[in-house]
Amino acid sequence: MTKIKHALRLLIIIVSIIIIGIFLEPFRNVSPLLKDYFEVTTELLPLVMSFSIFVTTWFAYDKSRDDNSFFLGASFFVMGLIQLFQMLSHPYMPDFITPNSIEKATAFRFLLWPISVLLFFVSAYIYRDSLPGIISKYVMFASAIILSLISLTLVLFYPQILPEVHPIKGDISNAWILMAFITSIFILYASYLYTKRLETTKDKNIICLIYGFIIIYCSFFVDFFYIYSGNLLQAAGFYFVYLAMFKSSVEKPYEKLAIAEHRMRYLAEEKYRNLFDNANDAIVITDTQDRILSWNKSAESIFGWTAEELAEKKLFDVVVPPRLHTEINNIMNDVISGSRTRGFDFINLHKTGKEIDVSMNMSPLLDSDNKIIGMSSIIRDITQRKLAEEALRKSEEQFRSLIENSSDIITILGEAGVIYYLSPSIERSFGYKPQELIGKNISVFIHPDDLPQFTDVFIEKIKNPNITSSIEVRARHKDNSWRILESIGKMLPPDLAVKGIVLNSRDITERKQAEEQIRSSLHEKEVLLREVHHRVKNNMQIISSLLRLQLDFSKDKYIIEMLNESRNRIISMSLIHEKLYRSKDFTKIDLKGYIVDLVNGLFQSYGINMNKIALKINVEDIPLGIDSAIPCGLIINELVTNSLKHAFPGDRNGEIRIILHLSRNNMIELMVGDNGIGIPENLEIKNVKSLGLHLVTMLAEDQLNGSLDINKNNGTEFTIKFRGVK
Repeated sequence: MTKIKHALRLLIIIVSIIIIGIFLEPFRNVSPLLKDYFEVTTELLPLVMSFSIFVTTWFAYDKSRDDNSFFLGASFFVMGLIQLFQMLSHPYMPDFITPNSIEKATAFRFLLWPISVLLFFVSAYIYRDSLPGIISKYVMFASAIILSLISLTLVLFYPQILPEVHPIKGDISNAWILMAFITSIFILYASYLYTKRLETTKDKNIICLIYGFIIIYCSFFVDFFYIYSGNLLQAAGFYFVYLAMFKSSVEKPYEKLAIAEHRMRYLAEEKYRNLFDNANDAIVITDTQDRILSWNKSAESIFGWTAEELAEKKLFDVVVPPRLHTEINNIMNDVISGSRTRGFDFINLHKTGKEIDVSMNMSPLLDSDNKIIGMSSIIRDITQRKLAEEALRKSEEQFRSLIENSSDIITILGEAGVIYYLSPSIERSFGYKPQELIGKNISVFIHPDDLPQFTDVFIEKIKNPNITSSIEVRARHKDNSWRILESIGKMLPPDLAVKGIVLNSRDITERKQAEEQIRSSLHEKEVLLREVHHRVKNNMQIISSLLRLQLDFSKDKYIIEMLNESRNRIISMSLIHEKLYRSKDFTKIDLKGYIVDLVNGLFQSYGINMNKIALKINVEDIPLGIDSAIPCGLIINELVTNSLKHAFPGDRNGEIRIILHLSRNNMIELMVGDNGIGIPENLEIKNVKSLGLHLVTMLAEDQLNGSLDINKNNGTEFTIKFRGVK
């Protein structure tokens, strides 16, 4: 059923464009000059789109490495060059190398047919990284130029070897029939291969690609009978291919990069969460009122209570015997006041009421403004250490073993920065044996540029017993390379014989390099996206300028109106790319600014006095991507144009309303209306022959997958509801 739906949708698109072209065909007979300008204008659309496809895939290839998209981009570069040769060969153009003629232009059109089909067919056998030794920027660019030059040489100097496929008199030749039969087989088989790829990869961009192939191929048949329809079909086909290339070469790699970054952040958070949950000591986090916020598994093991049983209860009311409440409150007040971090031995209660000896370390928790927001208590059961010395000795040996086998580097520094102790992990990370550095000053190990920060800030800071601080510095490897070292430091307890600080350090060079690579990749992707939007906007402005030139040479009011409407449609799409080019966030578009600019441009285009027709715009801050913004912009363009032209005849005053907001069930609702004379009650929108209203229906239902309703009370109001194109 899905295939039937796509076939019907494709048929509607093709028939609609053919009808538009047929509607334009009579203008060829108005005057030779008008005929030539119409032909050039319709041929420019596929020409611009072909080069846009090439530019998009060219700049995206370094990051996407998608051989299929890049091959198609080079193919459209060849097709664009051949189309350019065709345009330059028209009789009304200056001679292009050899004398221009209809036969010469037709010959280029003939070559474009089989070359396009052949390139489409070959692309179906090319996958991502399928030919890494062959497909590269230099090879593909050189191949495209060579193929274009061969086509140019054949037409200019050896036209007699080309069969008469598309004779000027309009008869269908046997060669044309044979060409149609052969190319039909190739294009159908290529579409079949891409359909199989779609079933395997689930990449919906392939649907746009198949649409584009079929529409472009149909353009060659239609061109035989209706030139304008053929050119418009070709432009539409190129646009579908451009959408597929943009999504697969630009948007998809960008999304994968963002997902990878999110996954890295998630893994880091999970790592530290596991450290908390699986720590040997009880770790308890409380707020400033001593209410328990976090209670790890070791706390459950030591005290017998689960985290759920103690939620929102005060820690010391639960684990401290009543006779010691005054003492623990004094200690807690010292910690809350920020005077110092407290480490001490104490007596706590088990859930059963049994008293246990514990070693407690309490330190304040600070927010980003260095304000105390709670306390962290690390509690260790030391009952066995209090009546037996052997148990203590074994515990110390186990602790030393833990340090010596830890992947982190444990360092003890004296007050003058002399290294007293280094764990064996220093050799694994930096190549030194501990004996090579013990007794030396830490300055021989730290990069000279980082030494002032290390000594003046880090060391002095952690001399305060209430503070545990961290720092990142460059440290010298034994091979004289510099590695990035992350250290957490704290003063040793004052009752020890050794005075100084302890550092817990680890080599984070690879992690920092990965983070820098992600930041660099994101920046390059943003620059690429900005450049793509800028180039697309420029191409659309070129088309708009060409239509503007056409307006200057046209006298017929009806033609001028049609060209002006087409120009406004192009401007509405160009504004989207302009907003994205200037936006700091490519996932959002300044909808209100875009709509205001678009509608003000329409008022100026039709010379409307805004004192006569009021404009009311109410747009919520809704994140809307380019795939939804372009159809919305075109819909607003068409409906506001209709209001300006028909809703307020004579000197009638009124207002135009544009509302965009989120409705129930996260549906996006766009309302465009006026209080003008309205439309006939018996008018059916789907049966109307107006191109503008037909476009509104097609954009709302097919592009936005939404619904369209019309309210004819007190003027006319169109309401489109959709969920947004992802």
